[in-house]
Amino acid sequence: MKAITQAGELFKIYHELDEKLFDGKLGSDIQVKVAPLRKTNISFVHHKWNGVGHPPDSEILINEKLLVEPKETWLAMLVHGMIHFWQYKYGESKPPKHKHNKEFRLKAETLGLIIPDEYSSEQEITQDGKFMEVSKNIDVTSIDIPSDYAYQLEEKPKTKLVTYTCPQCSTSIKSKPGIISICGNCIGDIPDWLQPFIMKPEE
Repeated sequence: MKAITQAGELFKIYHELDEKLFDGKLGSDIQVKVAPLRKTNISFVHHKWNGVGHPPDSEILINEKLLVEPKETWLAMLVHGMIHFWQYKYGESKPPKHKHNKEFRLKAETLGLIIPDEYSSEQEITQDGKFMEVSKNIDVTSIDIPSDYAYQLEEKPKTKLVTYTCPQCSTSIKSKPGIISICGNCIGDIPDWLQPFIMKPEE
């Protein structure tokens, strides 16, 4: 039941992006979901699902780990999938799966997404582009975050460092509470039996 609710909320966001970035031309014959994708952040499959009493639905999957990132990150990936959908519906060329030809990259650029080349999986968001302007007003608070990644949003307590000072030469170091420190300046030659226990800074 929760998954159905999540899909419904994602579709509302899709619909809003369709209206504001694609003039509402993409339509409703698509399913938008999150999934634990292993090798990519977005997946688009044309006519993935056979319709019952209606044409087949395409599918956009968003990598669930992106939901802990700023909303612009995963919304941009959703729009990326929507550009694939647009190209299959209205583009003059239908490139192989995951290929971003010139037509695809030009469409992305008009929306404020820059894709370096046809095989790149990276994209850059133009800060003054149309996508950023639209995404600022999209409410994503209804989207649940997978528990596997929710811990990344938790603010981890910072360990407070304390100062250790040698009573002989006043040399000071900062470290975590509870350690035993020996001043290397004052101890002189360190016995062989103690050598294996000396902690050294990482290079």
